[in-house]
Amino acid sequence: MVSNEDYFFFINDDIEGFAKSYNTDEIWRKLTNCIINTLKKSKINSKNIIGITSCTQRQACIFLSKEEEVIYAGPNCDL
Repeated sequence: MVSNEDYFFFINDDIEGFAKSYNTDEIWRKLTNCIINTLKKSKINSKNIIGITSCTQRQACIFLSKEEEVIYAGPNCDL
């Protein structure tokens, strides 16, 4: 592993803990930090990068509006 960030936490903002969501700004910050740190440590020429992806193994569902704004981001609760 070249870079990692600590787990992100739920925000319980209504229905006394039953409705949970994620702070998408915090998730994005942690993801970009991992990418930046990985690129620095690996010393890969950015011209050789075709794409970058991440996976959290069914961590969350994120719904976007037509304008690609986050409507809701919360845990995957079907397990």
